Amino acid sequence: MSRSHRLPRLTPAEWPVMQAIWQSREPEITIREVCDGLASQAAASGESPLAYSTVKTVMERLVEKGHLAARQRGKVGFFRALSSPEEATHSTVKDFVERTFGGMPSPLVSYLANGARLSAKDIARLEKLVSQAKGRSKTQREK
Repeated sequence: MSRSHRLPRLTPAEWPVMQAIWQSREPEITIREVCDGLASQAAASGESPLAYSTVKTVMERLVEKGHLAARQRGKVGFFRALSSPEEATHSTVKDFVERTFGGMPSPLVSYLANGARLSAKDIARLEKLVSQAKGRSKTQREK
């Protein structure tokens, strides 16, 4: 079983924090650095920045969930991502499909195919994914 199957999904409050960490050029990041990054994003979009204590709580929760690792150096906490954006997306979409569609992905795919604005490139990528899924399904039936 892949690691993304075990990761709890990210909440809406956790996504921007993780995105700030993933976008960091440093292997480790402090709460203050995450706050500064989020404040810059908030200023650009006209939103209010998150308080330091809120970011700290979110990051501590992400450590408990296995998305971040933390270590202390003196009084400063350093954090690094243990999950990738792809793993977090996978666990979030998997949870959404299970909760919303009873684990059946076809209603979501139907919505995307019929209700979303898909470019020719999007359609080609979806066709490739369906083709790959057919190949995996055939291989599994033959075993």
